[in-house]
This record gives sequence, C-alpha cells and structure tokens, in this order.
Amino acid sequence: MARRRGRATSRSTEHTSPGKVAESAVWLSLWLLLVPSAAEAGLYTASDQILVLSPANVESALINSTAAMVVEFYASWCGHCIAFSPVYKSLARDIKEWKPAVNLAAVDCASEENRKVCTSYKIRGYPTIKFDRSQWS
Repeated sequence: MARRRGRATSRSTEHTSPGKVAESAVWLSLWLLLVPSAAEAGLYTASDQILVLSPANVESALINSTAAMVVEFYASWCGHCIAFSPVYKSLARDIKEWKPAVNLAAVDCASEENRKVCTSYKIRGYPTIKFDRSQWS
C-alpha cells in the first residue's frame, strides 16, 4: 500500500467492471447451492459395508439386533470425523465376514433428522464410538 497525505491507498488503479462482478456472483451462487448438498450426503453409504442409521431404522438396528453393534456418531462437517472415515470404512471391509456377529453402523449427527437420536444417546463430541449393548436399551 502506498501512502498519500497520511492515508493508506491502493496502488492498483484497476476497477472491476459490473459485468465481472455479476459473473462472479453467479459462480458464487452456484457453488453455494452445490456445497450444502454434498455435505448433507454424509460420510458413509451402504456400499461401505456400514449401516447408515436414521430415526426410521435406529431402533430395529440397535435394540432388536442379535449382532454386536459398533456405532460411530459423527458430524459430516467435522475434520476429525472426515479423517477417521477411511479407517472406519477399512475396518468394515476387514470384518465383513463377521457380519452375523458384528455390524458397523454410523449416524450423522449434523443431519437435522438425526439430532434427536444423537441427543438420546448423549453424544457431546465427534466422533464418538459406542459398542456396549447396554447403551442401546
């Protein structure tokens, strides 16, 4: 920055044209529309050999299951959760033959629909892993 009469001034004399501003605004709007949909997708899918829990299936999956359940409670925006997800996916692949005895599941606590589930299991930080059957009932 240059100083002129005691005030800081910009050295650049270029001005952004209104057309350039409008184009930038369009691109920013499109980007903002796409980013939330990617975040809402969560970190896991059924193809990862991980049961994705929701209010619709949490009771049948946890309480009525005969298998031991390892559940990750995560937030899709959480850096630690994002870093841990490849490890959890790898574990799921490694133990897929144990399915009759052990299942892996995950709940995205950042999803509005799952907030009550996460609150009911007293989740206070992410990621949280729970595996004790006494915690499900």
